[in-house]
Parts: sequence; C-alpha cells; structure tokens
Amino acid sequence: MKKNLIAILLLSVNFIFAQNAEKKVTMDRLIDSTAITKWISENSYNMEKGNNILAYHKIDSIARVKQIIGLGEAAHGVKTIYESRNELAKYLIQNCNYNMIALEMHFNVGIKINEYINTGKGNNTGKGNLKEILKSGHFFTNCQEYIDFFEWMKDYNSKTNKKVMVYGMDIQSNIDLLEDLFLDLNKVDKSTKESTDNLDKLFTKRNIWEYSSFKKAKRDSVKQYVNVLSLKFENSKTKYIGNSDEKTYALNNLRLTVFKNFMQLNESFDFKSHDITEKIDFRSLIIRDSCSAQLVRSILKLEGENSKMIIMAHSGHLCKNGFLRQMENTFSVNGFYKLFKPTGITGWWLNEMIGSDYYFIGYQIGQGKFMGFNPEKEYKMEPISITPPEFPSVNYHLPVVHL
Repeated sequence: MKKNLIAILLLSVNFIFAQNAEKKVTMDRLIDSTAITKWISENSYNMEKGNNILAYHKIDSIARVKQIIGLGEAAHGVKTIYESRNELAKYLIQNCNYNMIALEMHFNVGIKINEYINTGKGNNTGKGNLKEILKSGHFFTNCQEYIDFFEWMKDYNSKTNKKVMVYGMDIQSNIDLLEDLFLDLNKVDKSTKESTDNLDKLFTKRNIWEYSSFKKAKRDSVKQYVNVLSLKFENSKTKYIGNSDEKTYALNNLRLTVFKNFMQLNESFDFKSHDITEKIDFRSLIIRDSCSAQLVRSILKLEGENSKMIIMAHSGHLCKNGFLRQMENTFSVNGFYKLFKPTGITGWWLNEMIGSDYYFIGYQIGQGKFMGFNPEKEYKMEPISITPPEFPSVNYHLPVVHL
C-alpha cells in the first residue's frame, strides 16, 4: 500500500471514468464511505506508465465508437497530468484512428503549430522556434510537455500518410490573428495593405484585448473595419481559392469568425468592476464556450465528418454538466463557490450538438503543485501547493483503493 500511496503523491494523477450510467453514486449515498470507495475501485485505473494496460484496454472499447474524446485537466500547468494525457493521446492516435487534436489554445497559434508539425516550417531554429510560437498563446501551453508532444506529432507525421492535425479551439486571440489573415489576403487583394495600416491605428498597443476598454464609437469603428474586411474576403473568394485551395480559404474564414466571436466576448466583460464574480460572469462563459463548441464543429466539417478528434482542455470546459468554481481571490478552502450553468460549458454544447458521439474523460489530482497566478502577489505566476484532500471528496478516497 505504501508503494501505491507514493505513486499517487508523486504522480498526482488518476484517471476516473465518470460516465458509467449503470454505476453512479447518488447524493444520499455520499456519506457512505464504503460505497464511494467501492465505486472508485470499480471505475478508476492507475495511469502510471507500466500500470496503464487495463485503463487503455477500457478506453479502447469506448474510443473506437466515439467521434470526439475530451481529455480534461483538473488544473492548468500540472506536469504529470500533461504527461499522462499526452501518452493517452498518442495511444488514441496510433490505435483508434484519431487524426485531430483540438487544444485550449488560441485558434491562430494552433494554425501555426499545425503548419509546424506537418510541413516543418520554422524548423530552421528547431524547438526554439516552437517556443516562440507558444509564447503568443496561453501560458499553460508554453511548456516542455507541450513542446515534446508537438515534436512527437511532427515525427509521427513524417512517417505516415495519416497525418495528425492540430487546432486551437479557443476564441481568445492576439493581434497576429488579423495580421496573418491580412498577409494571406494581400496575395490576391493588394488593397489589404491599407487595412493593415488601419489595424495599427485602431489597436495602438497592438493588443486586441484593448477592445474591451474601447468606447462605443471606437467599437463601432472596429466593427465597420471587420465588416469591410469580410466583404473584401468574400469578393476575393474565387481568386483566392484559385491561388490556394478551398480548405485554406475556409480556414481564413474561420479566423474572421473567431475574431468576431472575440469582440462579442470582450463586450461581455466588466473590467471596471472590482468584483471577480462580475468579471467572470455567465455571459462571458456562455459566449466563450458556446463559440468554442461551434468552432470544434466547424473544424470537423473542414477536416471531414468522418474525422475523429481529441480535445485537450480544462475539465471545466469539457465536462457535460454544471461545475463548481472558486470565485473569490483567496487560497482558502472555505472560499465562496458558485455553480456554473451548463450553458457556460463547451462539453454541454458538444453533447447538445453531437450527443453520445462526444465522450469526456477527466483527470484528477491529489497532492502536489501546479502553476498558477497568486492574487496575493499581483497575480504573479508561481508554483501553488495543493493541500491533502479532505473527506468526503473523491480525492480523499483514492489512496484507500490503492491508486
């Protein structure tokens, strides 16, 4: 037992099947520790390398009949979750015909990563170039575990005709999304150069998050600018496709859609408020996650309806029902928690769109550290320790079942 306990403390990762409809723990049984332990024992598997054969065998039978598998993470920046999840994704790619990875990553960053793993563009500076690409996205994807995973995919693609594609599924974006769109469009419409100059005038700090602080008149100018760009793009469709292909045109059209969604997301934020419950409200969650789900749907259509996708993101985005999230800037375990509505969850929208073809797998953590922002130090990113799990949480029972 000591050996298994050490494994859970060091790995901080366990895999739990939470969707077995025939074996659910009801609320009136939560106080029964024996019932909880029995359920966990029957529905969980150790994902440590060398001990994951049974888990992969169980996953295999599920994955072969699903179109989308969501692989969640209990927190961003947990090394062992990333490593274990990467190994599972490799297995699904190699054994269950999954040919797409969608990540909680800026859409435009995903385009660049996909280009890298399929063409080697940027390979002249090796991994250093890959790091530069990741720097323009979320902090939690800019790490060695992701770099190693992308390098594995690049090597895998060089040896097979069944290429793996990478996409970002997050509508949060940077200025490079529009700049790259302009570069492509300028190849067939030279007047786009004028649009690029106007972009710099609108976003003087070269950060499209500025949009959230714009007054109505300037927001209207941005919207008019985007509408003109959309019209240019539509008018150049035939010429553009002739110079490239329909898929590339559709991909750039998605760039435009993502930016429009991003403007809508920014308008939902209240950055003047000091109350975090107002900053992170249901409006913004519904917009972000419903648009992410629609983006996933568009990507599936782009790659072919018979394609199979692995989504890697926070479990709070990928689960199918409501979830609890701490809304107070404190590390206290007694902080204020609020139940998020299902409509603010990408997994709920995917379940509405494609039903049982979507399956969610959650990773859980017990004790250890993860990278996060410390509100007591002006949100400086640093390792944050996880205290030992308390009764009657699921994590509390994991060592009892030798995980």
